[in-house]
Amino acid sequence: GAFLCLGGDATFFPLQAVSRRQTAVSHSTTEAELVAADMALRVIGVPALPLWDTILGRDVVCMFHEDNAAMIQICTT
Repeated sequence: GAFLCLGGDATFFPLQAVSRRQTAVSHSTTEAELVAADMALRVIGVPALPLWDTILGRDVVCMFHEDNAAMIQICTT
């Protein structure tokens, strides 16, 4: 699943949440997390950027949070 929110120093406003069943069987939790991250960025993260750039009149940064240590290491490298 994925969760999109608008956040700032003193702001947290939920915008969208998506939960989908994966169409393939993953061989590990890390692989399942990678598939979920791909869906999150491809379906809700990246498409939202131009909209918020226009609304706020500045470049918006999409911050991605992950709690699986192996997945974090893969994304970092």
